[in-house]
Amino acid sequence: AVTTNVNNILADYKAGKLGANLKKTASGLEYVVFEQGTGGPIADGDKLKADYYAALKSNGNKFDSSYDRGAP
Repeated sequence: AVTTNVNNILADYKAGKLGANLKKTASGLEYVVFEQGTGGPIADGDKLKADYYAALKSNGNKFDSSYDRGAP
């Protein structure tokens, strides 16, 4: 299911269809939130746990995934 979501998001990215769903950090890292957490806002210095699936936008190749390890 995660791989299917990532492939769909990469296809939408390449087609320019993500709009406001595509977020970008000051360093240029681009990301999409699959599911928003239920906790409160975080502040500098706070710690959090998050699952992620990291793929190259050029070809969709996965280079890291917390899902593969079974833990954030």
